[in-house]
Amino acid sequence: MDRPRYFCSRRSQVRQAARDGTAARPTSLAVGADGVIYLADSTRIYRVESGARLRVLAGQPVNALEDGQGEAAGFNVVGGLVVNQAGDVLFGDGGRLRKMTPAGMVTTLVGENGSGSGGWRDGDAGSARFSSLGALAFDPAGQLIWLDVGARSVRRISPAGDVTTLAATPSTIGSVDGVGAAARFSGVTHVASDSKGNLYVADRQRHVIRRVSPNGETTVFAGVPGVQNNTSTGAFRADAFDTPDSIAIDSKDVMYVIDAQRIVKIKGGAMSTLFTLGKEIGFTYDVAVDLDGNLAVAGSYKALILAPSGKIIREIGVSDFSRELDANRGGALPTPRGVAFDRAGNLYLADAYGHVIFKVAKDGPLSVFAGTSGIAGDQDGAPGKASLGFYSQVQMTFVPNGDMYMTGHGKLRKVSPDGTVSTPALAWGDPSLISITYSNGLLKGMTRYAVMQTPLPQ
Repeated sequence: MDRPRYFCSRRSQVRQAARDGTAARPTSLAVGADGVIYLADSTRIYRVESGARLRVLAGQPVNALEDGQGEAAGFNVVGGLVVNQAGDVLFGDGGRLRKMTPAGMVTTLVGENGSGSGGWRDGDAGSARFSSLGALAFDPAGQLIWLDVGARSVRRISPAGDVTTLAATPSTIGSVDGVGAAARFSGVTHVASDSKGNLYVADRQRHVIRRVSPNGETTVFAGVPGVQNNTSTGAFRADAFDTPDSIAIDSKDVMYVIDAQRIVKIKGGAMSTLFTLGKEIGFTYDVAVDLDGNLAVAGSYKALILAPSGKIIREIGVSDFSRELDANRGGALPTPRGVAFDRAGNLYLADAYGHVIFKVAKDGPLSVFAGTSGIAGDQDGAPGKASLGFYSQVQMTFVPNGDMYMTGHGKLRKVSPDGTVSTPALAWGDPSLISITYSNGLLKGMTRYAVMQTPLPQ
């Protein structure tokens, strides 16, 4: 409890400082290791003094671009602030990285001759260029990590001033094949992985399935780039998709793809229609496959379980909910938005409206597995205590020890076999993941624009 009270006290102090001082519109804030608070408006940097007063350390009331001491220095547009171990304040100013000492001396470190008008390139301190620098932070090695807003990429700046673009560029949008940072993604939905560690992504923009190899090479796996089947006009090619979406891959590396109102089976590179989905299932959200090759499909208000042949062997809808569960839902229909099988063949349904995960025992009943019926949130805990948000796209994946990992709640959540929900701390930090899958000892996820992976904690 001490830390939250300290943080709130600091935040109140800064608000008071902004009232008592002369900052026009404070937009950036940083705190040094010694507890000193710095904040900035667009053209000046301040230090919060005792009594919550603001003292101008550098800058002028008007826009300028000058290195120098105190008010002799000039800024164009001050961006994010961060304080290094030496107590210096590093900050972005348009397309430049600049430094201010605790005494107010300002110098330009990188991008001195850059125009800040959109051009960017990697290089040493004298040649590197930025577009428009935003948020920044230090990594554990002491290197500065910076979001280049204009270039839609994440840049790394070494202590010597050398600038590189990180291989993962989560804010860079596009649909380009290539290796590592050269690849681009957009419109990502659910992902799947095969036994060799390849990751597969449905690209609705190009109407294809793309494959990301373990070394980061991205290529087209299925479909014809730029060619779209059109169910309304009857235009159809056996090797093309309409709108590929969710993907599932079985133990023999046979792939199943939800494509508009059909399920496409891809085996040995050949595409075929396994099953045509009727209007009664509504919009389709997710597909999963168990170890026996049975498929589960999440629709608007029901889920289907299909045999490998495509025959429906079970429908899960309103009649599967007990009266007690229906009463807690206020009569609302089930809303399955994600499906997954565990290794025993039990099915799990992520119910967006009810904010719970249901477990459908193999050839058995349906019951609440995790979350609290009707309660949305981010609380960890046992069933009936934890809360699930379902704020975005939902995908679930199981790892060998029986734990489930799932997206859709802001942060990645983990659910143990007894239904206890936790928020794990993983090596990749806290990215905003759209989808998740597990393969060959690695948890693999997609942000909107980049592939990420991390080993599971031991």
